[in-house]
Amino acid sequence: MTDIPGKLRIPDMRMADIRAIGAEVVAVACPQCTAMLEGVAGDRAEVLDIAELVAASLEERP
Repeated sequence: MTDIPGKLRIPDMRMADIRAIGAEVVAVACPQCTAMLEGVAGDRAEVLDIAELVAASLEERP
């Protein structure tokens, strides 16, 4: 479960930490983390799976 009782949900707390350091992209390694962070409303960093980052780096090579 990703929610706990309180004023903020866990994904909102995580995205607040991400905003605080100024990250534009967040790498995740599991589908649940992807879904959790992509579900944050408002301004948020881009959420990419590690496999997406590897694939993008391979596509950029000549």
